[in-house]
Amino acid sequence: MISDSKQHILILGVTGFIGSAFFKELKLTSKKAHFHLLIRTKESNLINTPNCTVYYGDLETFDWSKLKSTPDFVYHFARLNSTKWRKIGRMLATINGKKANKRLLAYLNKFAPSSKLYYLSGSLMYGNSTAPIVEGNKLNPISFAKQYHIAEKPFIKNQNLNNSVQICLVRVPWVLGNGSWFNGFYKNYITTNNLVPVYGKGDNMMSFITLTELAKHLVELMTLDFHKSIHISYSKFISQFEFAKLVSKNRNLELKKVDLQHFEKAIIEAFTSQIMLTSEIRELKVTPSELNDKLNSELFLIFKDI
Repeated sequence: MISDSKQHILILGVTGFIGSAFFKELKLTSKKAHFHLLIRTKESNLINTPNCTVYYGDLETFDWSKLKSTPDFVYHFARLNSTKWRKIGRMLATINGKKANKRLLAYLNKFAPSSKLYYLSGSLMYGNSTAPIVEGNKLNPISFAKQYHIAEKPFIKNQNLNNSVQICLVRVPWVLGNGSWFNGFYKNYITTNNLVPVYGKGDNMMSFITLTELAKHLVELMTLDFHKSIHISYSKFISQFEFAKLVSKNRNLELKKVDLQHFEKAIIEAFTSQIMLTSEIRELKVTPSELNDKLNSELFLIFKDI
């Protein structure tokens, strides 16, 4: 057994877009912690990480009794997904994700009921709104969130049970970083066409957090008062068109309107949704110029190797 004098942090999805950035930040700030990482492949640069135990397997089938210590904190970034059959594939994947999350909760409730679990979710869970959205707003999933919401239902149900693990649903807006949606819809398009796309009318308002700052705030959650839900988002919002102009200025490229009619419904909903995410618990106040500076700094990191 690993010494119980250290805090034990279990991280799921550590090799992903947000999980990898979080772990990089966590290693810098949590010197006295021991990390437990579940990864799919032995070909990983995480294997020899100090103060770290690596387990091989996946969320669906891993035997949680093999953990060498019960976790004090669990950070859950893992999301089962499918690259096949679009909506049907995502639905099948999220049903399996729901089963996997129920298995994880059964283990934690029995063997680590005093642990705290942070589950990353997105702002599409709230649907379109004409007003800022804070913690406690009613859920109205749209786009990809219609399927992803199924996987988080066990956590929502478990939040209302006594004597069980504490669960915080961490909801984030558009996360700007080198990966995920930005690469798929902007970076790749820019690299191929030397133009910056504007999807549809571009008048929908968008909320942001940079990947760099999100990682820092996720680490800090362990030191804050615990809440069932928390939003990590800048308090200012800009339209998709304004965001595209910021990218075009950063790259010194012209804009290009892209018709959404040939995309699947979930993508159309995502790029026309108006979701202004903010927080009553920990508002990240920024001025418009500060928001631009933060987004520009992250864009520099994204494009520095091109």
